[in-house]
Amino acid sequence: MTSRDGARSAIALAAGFAAWLALAGPAGAAEAPTADGAASAVAATAALDMATVAQARDRARRDRQAHRDRRRSAATPRRPMRPARVDRGPIVRREPGPPLARGRTADRWRDRVDDRWDRRSDRNDDRWDRRRDRNDDRWDRRRDRRERYDDRARNRDRDRYRTRDRRPTRRETTRRRGPRIGISINVLPRGHRPVRVRGRDYWYHDGAYYGRYGRGYRVVRAPIGAVVLVLPRYHEVVWFRSERLFYHDGVFYRKHRRRGYVVIPAPYGVEVSYLPDGYREVWRGGSRYYHSHGVHYRPVQRSGVTVFLSVRL
Repeated sequence: MTSRDGARSAIALAAGFAAWLALAGPAGAAEAPTADGAASAVAATAALDMATVAQARDRARRDRQAHRDRRRSAATPRRPMRPARVDRGPIVRREPGPPLARGRTADRWRDRVDDRWDRRSDRNDDRWDRRRDRNDDRWDRRRDRRERYDDRARNRDRDRYRTRDRRPTRRETTRRRGPRIGISINVLPRGHRPVRVRGRDYWYHDGAYYGRYGRGYRVVRAPIGAVVLVLPRYHEVVWFRSERLFYHDGVFYRKHRRRGYVVIPAPYGVEVSYLPDGYREVWRGGSRYYHSHGVHYRPVQRSGVTVFLSVRL
């Protein structure tokens, strides 16, 4: 019973008492209790009803709260308190545990997990195999290039010590020889180096020597005694009486006692692979010789290869 129902019952009781007084008239009024007594009775009854209603309301509220608590505790169990975080070292990857189901369902689940890990392992193995193959191919190509380079170097050294049985082609001659003697230029080539011999100034660049000529320069013969730091690019090594010399386009070099290389006169009895630039053919005593810069060369055969021996006539 609520407070609204108690108020309604008190109002109905007061209205019934007032109606009884109106029907009874004066006679009934003499027999009826006084107005003050009636009001007091009504007020007492209303107060009693209001207290009863309040107690019933409190009891119903407590019952509803207890019912809600029982239902909540039965539906969702209480979650335990989360423990404090503890440092347990590095995280180790683990496989997820099987589901709650047992029997065939759990077996199928384990099979799927195993298949997944097998496929992942196969992909990783294939990736590493491809990487190893690429590295092996790269090292094979590098080794092949190195071997080809070594073969070219060996062939170049062999050709340097062994001459050909034919005259050099124009391309080979141009590559081995420098500019012709007597050519005039206005600007020295890039990378030239100054050389001073017996008080005269020269300029050296890759086997060619330049002297002052008017406002420009002219290619001249290599001055005897000139010291250079770098040999010409396409020089070759020759031997004379167990001494190592260097030859390039009719010019012979010897290792300087301090540094660099010094130009020396052409020694007699040295075999070279090609003739210098500007040579001419001469005949003496029925034999053919080649003359260049005051030196005569006689063709001879060495192991089926034609070389040229410097001689004195």
